[in-house]
Amino acid sequence: MKVQIDNVRETRRALGKYAPEVRKALDKANREAASPLINLAKSYVPDLPLSQWIYGRTAYDKATVQKGIKVKAGKRSRRSPYSAVTQLRNESVAGSIFELAGKKSPNSTFARNLGGRFPLGDVTRLIWKAVKNYPIRKYQDQVLENYAEAEKQLQRTLDAMRSSL
Repeated sequence: MKVQIDNVRETRRALGKYAPEVRKALDKANREAASPLINLAKSYVPDLPLSQWIYGRTAYDKATVQKGIKVKAGKRSRRSPYSAVTQLRNESVAGSIFELAGKKSPNSTFARNLGGRFPLGDVTRLIWKAVKNYPIRKYQDQVLENYAEAEKQLQRTLDAMRSSL
């Protein structure tokens, strides 16, 4: 799911140069707009997906997996002309394994065992499931509103700079 906002990169660059506090407030507002989506993804984290998954470097702990689901300010991929406004991430090791197991190797024993109880769905088990089940238009409208407000604040800052010359 994509929403196109024109001139995001240019707006963020201008905010960083002329009104860094506005850019910081914009990023915070976008993170707050995504918090219900993150909370929904966290609610999908099971207590223990597989009975044997409690030992080793990638031991499964529900609280750790939930802490690892975060929203970050977006960046532009090297291979893409588009910039992300925000990125929803699963940063814990066990959470990433649970999230993506079976995506590339659906016939592996681990993926089959996990997929029996927790099917992979479209892309992932937590984040994209939350995106799919959340009224995403509400989030999109809030992000658009945040950018419109940031542009107004930037314009006020530039106008004040011009009048002081």
